Amino acid sequence: MVSIFTTATRAACETDDQKLAPSMAYVGQQLAQLQDNESAQVYARGLACISDQFNERQVTLDELVNYITTVLGKELDQAEVPGSGRISKKRSGEVLKALVSGIVAWNRAESGESATGVALNMGALFDFGIVYMQAKQRQDSRIGVIADAATSVSPLGQVPHRLESGKLVIETFLRAVKAQAGDRSRGI
Repeated sequence: MVSIFTTATRAACETDDQKLAPSMAYVGQQLAQLQDNESAQVYARGLACISDQFNERQVTLDELVNYITTVLGKELDQAEVPGSGRISKKRSGEVLKALVSGIVAWNRAESGESATGVALNMGALFDFGIVYMQAKQRQDSRIGVIADAATSVSPLGQVPHRLESGKLVIETFLRAVKAQAGDRSRGI
């Protein structure tokens, strides 16, 4: 796990590009080079699938951050976070579609199917809804619920140690976004 975090962090710092999809794809390519680490391979395929969906729907880093900030809004100390309203409902829907489609594509890739041409369907949305409701019963915080649901429905949920490490990765990312939103609201 340490080699995955080290490689991902180094790769993320190497990308000058503020474009979300290419940066994610690059991190995934770097993780794919850890050929003896099966968890790194799983993360690499996941980043590739989600990156493809972000690219297809032209999701920007600002939109992703604003979307997450909006979703976490109830958990933030302040009533409103500056910048959280900058994403329209239409774009917010595109971010959610990209995330869900990326996870569906990732599941297909892990099962040996083609991850291209993924279309959302009611079955996938129903599955996500059920997993989300189950996560709400296990977790107290919104961040915990999101991390639990995302890892449970993704290929990370198929192996216990990946489920736990995946929750840690997603929670860490969401807490960083939350902290950044708090800094913005205080003018830092």
